[in-house]
Amino acid sequence: MRYFESRVMLLKEQMDKAYDEWDYFVCMDMSNVTRILRIFGHDNENKGHRLLDFTGRPVDVADPWYSDRFDVAYADIMRGCTALIEYLENEKGGDA
Repeated sequence: MRYFESRVMLLKEQMDKAYDEWDYFVCMDMSNVTRILRIFGHDNENKGHRLLDFTGRPVDVADPWYSDRFDVAYADIMRGCTALIEYLENEKGGDA
C-alpha cells in the first residue's frame, strides 16, 4: 500500500507542476475538459478549453466514432487549430 500511496503523491506533484507550467489544456469536447480538470482538482486560471472555444462557434468537435463523419471532424479540427494559432499569435504579439 505504501508504494501505491507514494505513486499517487508523485502523480499529484507532476499534475500540479503541469498545471503551473502550461498555459492551456485543449481538448476536443467538454467531457474531456471536465475529466482533465477533475484530475487537476481546480482550474483557477481558466486553462481548460475545447478546441473550438477559440472559434466563433464554441462547441465540441464532431465525434466520428458516433457519426462516421470524419470529414466533419477534420473540418472542425482544422478550424479549431487555425483559430488557436491566430489566438496565440494575437495574445503573444506574434511570438507564438
